[in-house]
Amino acid sequence: MADNRFPLVGHPVGKKSSAPGKTGLVYHESYLLHNPGEGHPESPARLKGIIEHLKETGVLSGLLRIEPSPAPIKWITFVHTRQYVEHVRKSCENGGYCLDSGDTGISVESYEVARLGVGGVLKGVDAVITGKVKNAFCAIRPPGHHALSDRAMGFCIFNNVAIATRY
Repeated sequence: MADNRFPLVGHPVGKKSSAPGKTGLVYHESYLLHNPGEGHPESPARLKGIIEHLKETGVLSGLLRIEPSPAPIKWITFVHTRQYVEHVRKSCENGGYCLDSGDTGISVESYEVARLGVGGVLKGVDAVITGKVKNAFCAIRPPGHHALSDRAMGFCIFNNVAIATRY
């Protein structure tokens, strides 16, 4: 039985999925453009391996593709300070190689790819909430669950999980 004590605003409580049991997949080749540096454990190879495994096992063909788009800044700033978002943008634009904690490598493309990652997670949330899919697997980069409101941490530029929760 579903716990409806805390329904989301506009959440279709009790609405049946139009794709019962269907899992959505958020993925975009642009996620591979984020380059945290040579030898970094969070590399494009991690995501390539996931997608290859899904193809080889036949799982990929059974997933409903969810096309990401860059997250509006307004959703990112529900969790992160405007100063931090600007710090990330400028650091990437200026060719920086690392953010804040020393373990979060960046490249020129990282800011836009991180926005696309957040946007992908939000599209996944939309697909689940509207009943388009039962659940969604977000195969995105950079990862997003360690970043704090005002600094990168643990390979994460933005905290996609916290942003999706606020969304």
